[in-house]
Amino acid sequence: MLFFLYTGLAFGVAVLAVLWGSQKKIFGAAMLLGSIIISNIIFIFFGRLFPNIHDLTLIYVAIDAVLAFCFLNIYRDTSWLSRNRWAGALALIQLAMASVNLAGAFNENYGTSAAHSLALNILMILAIAVCIIGFTPKSMNEAKGLLRMKLLYLKDDLFRRTRISASEAGLPKKRSDQIRLIDEHIGQRLKDLRGKSGLSQAELAEHLGLTQAQINKFESGTNRIGASQLWVLAKFFSVSLDYFSEGLEAAPEAKTFKI
Repeated sequence: MLFFLYTGLAFGVAVLAVLWGSQKKIFGAAMLLGSIIISNIIFIFFGRLFPNIHDLTLIYVAIDAVLAFCFLNIYRDTSWLSRNRWAGALALIQLAMASVNLAGAFNENYGTSAAHSLALNILMILAIAVCIIGFTPKSMNEAKGLLRMKLLYLKDDLFRRTRISASEAGLPKKRSDQIRLIDEHIGQRLKDLRGKSGLSQAELAEHLGLTQAQINKFESGTNRIGASQLWVLAKFFSVSLDYFSEGLEAAPEAKTFKI
């Protein structure tokens, strides 16, 4: 029963990550969901191979340690202003789970006790709660803005695939040129923001943990700015996400910019 409850909650967390999260949040949600499924598979099938609770719990300790290491690496990634605090919290929770399982491995009475199961269930609920809090948009404007930008980039990706097919068929590449204008427009809006703030490319790069070359490529439209990165920039400059898309409807080939 708990397996289906935790799996359902973890699946909901994964949906939150896909809709509003960055790639790291999607990866984190996938690890959480995968760990729940794998742990139960081990319990059901490998429990017969390892009837000794000591051996079985040591396997769980290894899984918890690997997850803690992965979440810790996500937390340490400071490429953008977002510090991924949710990943730091999950790393601590996984270490706590490893400690509980380690205690159960060397104390059979504790490993088979209700206290051991209760401690693990509490930690699992905490992990899911941390993800829900960390992945849920803080406001309706944030939710709408992130979905809007993700939809825009999804259309871009679909158009790129269409462009490849058109190229193979010997058709014009007009669509790809129109898509490129979106990246250039957003880059120009970032450049305008930076100029109004009196920051150089090097200074902005330092604030964001990037290089000046990356900022230059963003502003020129050479590299695309991700939806989650746009949200960080919007918070940094105290503007709405809509700021970056303002003017697209009035730009040339406006039909391709509608969302």
